[in-house]
Amino acid sequence: RAGHRGGTLFGLDLDAQRRIVELVAALVTADYPAVLVDALHDVSSGGLGLCLAEGAAATGVGATVGGVDGHGGLFSESPGRVVLCSSRPEEVLSRAEAAGVPAAVIGTAGGERLAVEGLVDLPVAELVRAWRRALPAALGDAVPA
Repeated sequence: RAGHRGGTLFGLDLDAQRRIVELVAALVTADYPAVLVDALHDVSSGGLGLCLAEGAAATGVGATVGGVDGHGGLFSESPGRVVLCSSRPEEVLSRAEAAGVPAAVIGTAGGERLAVEGLVDLPVAELVRAWRRALPAALGDAVPA
């Protein structure tokens, strides 16, 4: 909910952060036998919700996501998370397990809507329009239609 204050900050496990960074670097640079990463975005300010919205707005591609634990799970800003899109999820999961990095498939990319089961269902066109208007509006410039 807007204006919510409270909760407990997550502890920062520097060893876990190192493993995540090393895994992501290896996945992004891997090219055997095919590229493993089609898209990648950190989950930081704004949590998973903003991460998904920015990805959809930037690419014009929607997604269907499940298993998110309410609005707290959608907007949690806990550290050390990324959303990675791959046409080879089994290979990514296998490499994550070998690296000691928790990973899960949370959904699929595609379509004209961004849907998070039970929480959000918006047309990508609406996200794109809002995204394109945000900076000009913040700067007091004319806002594109």
